[in-house]
Amino acid sequence: MMPHLPLSRRLRLRLSFGICLLILSALASTPVYTQPRSRDHAVMAGTDRTFAQVAVSWLRDSIPTTYFVRVRSMAGQAWREYDTLTETSPYLGIVLPSFDHTEVEIEKRTIDANGKPLSAVGYWLGRGTGDLLRWTLPGRVLLLIDDESASLLRDELEEWKHDVLMEGWIPQVRSLLPSERNNPRSVKNVIINAFADTSRGNLTHVLLVGDIPYAYTGGFSTTGAVPPPDGHPEHGGAWSSDAYYGDVEVSPGISAEESWTDDVVNDTTSFRQHNKNVAGDGKFDQSLIPSDLELAVGRIDMRQLPNFGTRPDSRTAEIELLRRVFRKTHAYRIRSTELKRVAVIDDNFGPFENDASGGRTIEAFAASAWRGYSTIVGPQNVIEGDVLPGGTRPSLDTLPALLAYACGGGGYEHCSGVATSLELSTATVRAGFMWTLGSYYADVDSENNFLRSLLATEGNVVGVGWSGRPHFQFHYLNARSTVGEMTVVSQNDASNYRGATIWRDSVTPSAYRYGNRGIHLNHLGDPTLRMPGPVMTGEITVSTEGNSVRLRWPTHPEAFGYTIDVGRTIDEPFIPLLSHGVGAQRDTLSLVTELPPNTRLVRIRPILGNFDTTTYTPIVGRGLLATVPVTSVVEFNEYPSADDLEGGTRGDQGSGETIDVYFDVLGRQLSGPPRHGRYPVLRRRWRIQ
Repeated sequence: MMPHLPLSRRLRLRLSFGICLLILSALASTPVYTQPRSRDHAVMAGTDRTFAQVAVSWLRDSIPTTYFVRVRSMAGQAWREYDTLTETSPYLGIVLPSFDHTEVEIEKRTIDANGKPLSAVGYWLGRGTGDLLRWTLPGRVLLLIDDESASLLRDELEEWKHDVLMEGWIPQVRSLLPSERNNPRSVKNVIINAFADTSRGNLTHVLLVGDIPYAYTGGFSTTGAVPPPDGHPEHGGAWSSDAYYGDVEVSPGISAEESWTDDVVNDTTSFRQHNKNVAGDGKFDQSLIPSDLELAVGRIDMRQLPNFGTRPDSRTAEIELLRRVFRKTHAYRIRSTELKRVAVIDDNFGPFENDASGGRTIEAFAASAWRGYSTIVGPQNVIEGDVLPGGTRPSLDTLPALLAYACGGGGYEHCSGVATSLELSTATVRAGFMWTLGSYYADVDSENNFLRSLLATEGNVVGVGWSGRPHFQFHYLNARSTVGEMTVVSQNDASNYRGATIWRDSVTPSAYRYGNRGIHLNHLGDPTLRMPGPVMTGEITVSTEGNSVRLRWPTHPEAFGYTIDVGRTIDEPFIPLLSHGVGAQRDTLSLVTELPPNTRLVRIRPILGNFDTTTYTPIVGRGLLATVPVTSVVEFNEYPSADDLEGGTRGDQGSGETIDVYFDVLGRQLSGPPRHGRYPVLRRRWRIQ
């Protein structure tokens, strides 16, 4: 990384290398506002790209400002000073000499509309080409579901396995009997065993579906060391949390289970019975995550939503809501519903200022969205709007925005100025991902919970969370992290990122942190989802040519290359075979290659052309899967059992007769040739000896 130099000297160095600084031209100036806004408490960074150089630029402030730019590697190094610019600088931006594994912090210091000092930050992350293998083979994802839901959602689970397989994951579905899910520790034991088994790849993500118990943990208290995240004295004690399920190890090989205790907290005053916590009641003591989380955990839970028709004596409505979420998630993955690269912010709080403890603290809850979403959709595409219609601003009933944020005074069932759970039960919300902040409802295991209601709506919502205390680090999504990985970064953060400011004098601000490492941070939805990438359509054809095979597949119009990997079954890790460049663009590509022994499946995935203009990270998209023809029992040393043979046992067939047995990609035998081409099908041809 280039060492810090005075701007004039660095400018001469850049020009001497022929780097055109015009790519740093500032984005349109923001207008002058008479009232403080959350937007003023964020630096909205975007990315320019010209001549294969990387430039991070940001919106010009409305009043004179000094910008302090810091950089670090993603490996967790301390921030170091990189540059200082003022509002009089002709360009508000920097050129990075290298963008592999580079994170940027931009702090502005100025005076707000009330004449008080203001400090705000923004972040940007670039991973560059990095290790392409990390993107092509992301790891294993475990879906845990209660046994009753599993039996009723077979088609949805089959489709989900196919979807994640097409994106490079190793899918694993595990249904849990009542005895395996009667308490959080029994569920955690299943996760620990899956994490320890690396024979099928490293477990990185967990999705909890249906009737899976929440871990309740914490001793939140306004008079104790850790106040409730929403600041309400009666909402202390233990909150519902999935962070417990993601904390597997204290260090490699050392279990984290002993870090989660149940013998200290004694809270009997919290208003809600679920929050009361005493020793030995099955609720944990920890209010803060005791050790860094290893697993990204998401949840799809449609229980206790009577506004949506659920009932305690019937799971019919609940199962239909689960189907809805799976349907929306599938549509997002295949991009059948196109989301606009726009972010909508419905801010009913504005800056939150408090004079206490010898200083002035300033929180701007929506600032996390202003600063984080800008890196994903571009600063000019982050706009103010409403979740539900009724005003003059754009609303999410008709605008299919990729991202949204909303905040306001809350209750378990509502967010003031935004919506109620009852309104959401009949509403259509077309945002893809939505983070919010309001009192009470971050405690997600509550009846008609506002967050879970957002996920349950008709429309496009596939991911929901609670951001503002602390802020989620959305700029990781711009660098191809999954929403689960971004959530883990936010959950584990103690002091790397600034969420708010405290002023003890008029000159030097310091970071003010509220809620960092709290157990209350959850993600609702599939944690393996990323920002939209390319999706291939059509099918791969595989034909034999001597000892080799010919692969032929339809191209993606934006791909500059393809990654090809092979495997035996969908339950085992695939083996990277090669990357294939496009060369001249054409409708189909063809490749002749040799496959490893016993190859049954071939997967081809697109790499987005020249990476992406905002991420500088390889965008490896959703691909296609094909089965390899098996023509001889001798070649693969594989013989059918009696159950494999349609129409009877091996003895029913004449000697030397050839039979065809068909299996789908999940390994299940079909009764005959497939009637549709929805999934790849393997035909195993056996010769009876």
